[in-house]
Amino acid sequence: MSPISIELIIQISIGLSASLILLFAFLPQTLLTIKTKNTAALTISMFIICFIARLCFSLSAILTIIVYIHNQDYGLSLYALTLPVLICHGINMLLNLIIAFIKINNVYKAKIHKMNESEYIIFAYAQKLKEKVSIKK
Repeated sequence: MSPISIELIIQISIGLSASLILLFAFLPQTLLTIKTKNTAALTISMFIICFIARLCFSLSAILTIIVYIHNQDYGLSLYALTLPVLICHGINMLLNLIIAFIKINNVYKAKIHKMNESEYIIFAYAQKLKEKVSIKK
């Protein structure tokens, strides 16, 4: 077993930084989408492409671990460096899936009501307001 090189530490640190930046970039949009259910201005293709990119990043980290294990050059420090990257990408993929699910759900419900997505979101919001008003009475 050889020690982890400084190059690998730098490489994984850059990957972790990128993962955290992406996490904090998508978190506000995800929270807003969960709160408002408004996805009319969002394209599903962006979330699918981002999901695929994060999946590729995760596979890259997993393959790095596999290569080190295959070469019997493994140690706890490799896992300690790679695991945070995998966790961040996993969380990012979950955030993408949440938004994509809400988007697909809105499009589906809009088609059921024979509306476009924007009209359905306004319709659904109006229904919520009616429910709140009737509860207060």
